Amino acid sequence: MASYLLFAENEIHGNSLAEKYGLQALGGPADSAMAWVQTESSPTGKRGLLGFWSQLNSVHDRRFDPGSQTWRQLPGSPLWLGTEDHDPLCPEDIQRTKIYRSNPVTLEDGQEWLIPVANALPHYWGIDDEGQFSRRPKGDFAEFCGKAETLFKVFNRQQADGEPWTLETDWDYLNYALQLNYKLTPQIVTALQLIGDDSAADLVAATVEMKFIRAVEDEKKNQTE
Repeated sequence: MASYLLFAENEIHGNSLAEKYGLQALGGPADSAMAWVQTESSPTGKRGLLGFWSQLNSVHDRRFDPGSQTWRQLPGSPLWLGTEDHDPLCPEDIQRTKIYRSNPVTLEDGQEWLIPVANALPHYWGIDDEGQFSRRPKGDFAEFCGKAETLFKVFNRQQADGEPWTLETDWDYLNYALQLNYKLTPQIVTALQLIGDDSAADLVAATVEMKFIRAVEDEKKNQTE
């Protein structure tokens, strides 16, 4: 597993780096913590900590190697991100232990990434103010599911009006969708160049199962013809 590498210049202890550099989204209740080891060589030429996702028995196998790695500074951050030139990062390398029901989407790196379906995320069951059955997204999923519901309504309105199908994309929404299944931050997504014009709409569509909805609509039309 190649994973990716992070470098934090002049740091000594890895325990406080998540909060200091805004890496909280990388962690998860079922996921292992990022391993950090001291390094004397680095992309900045100074000592610091090298971080990576790996098995404990291979901690010492990861090191800074400019001859076989590509390094770039994360946007708006002092951290650097490195990838192996001869062992490209695969989605499985940074996949979380818990994966939600998802749809595969090809991103800008040409690989398929699993994008969670908003309506399939954990919900509470109950009744609404009118006494009707309702499902409410649990805790942290509420904002994401709310945006997904809005996108779904926009699509239905366009269908009813006979308008071309268009969906506005939201950077935070796209990143949250990726972070649910993968150890990523917006800065890392940017450095890895995962999202672009060709993939953003497909990513949004996957969160509301647009392909499935369109397939059902086409089937209904075929049955009535």
